[in-house]
Amino acid sequence: TCIATGEKIKYLTALLNSKLCRYQLFETAPRTGMGDLIISVQALEPLLVHYPTASEEQPIEALLDRILAAKAADPAADVRALEAEIDRHVYQLYGLTDDEIAVIEETTGA
Repeated sequence: TCIATGEKIKYLTALLNSKLCRYQLFETAPRTGMGDLIISVQALEPLLVHYPTASEEQPIEALLDRILAAKAADPAADVRALEAEIDRHVYQLYGLTDDEIAVIEETTGA
């Protein structure tokens, strides 16, 4: 079990659940002999985590708070639009081009 502690936990949670980090994990995480991903501290360590400014962090945290509130009220709530907004913010943080975003969206299932 891995436990995240420290500062910017909400931001980090949103980032790690974004399509970009999912793409990075699928590209860099070690695999078993059968091809399954091995998600461990060693798999997370090489991820390129952008350290945000307050103005970058705030909108992402606000979206995550909305997702958490929606899921607390109704565990079956559809939060895909909010997740897509987080993805858009993450793409901006990393300065991705439209072509790069298209590869990520296609690979991770838009």
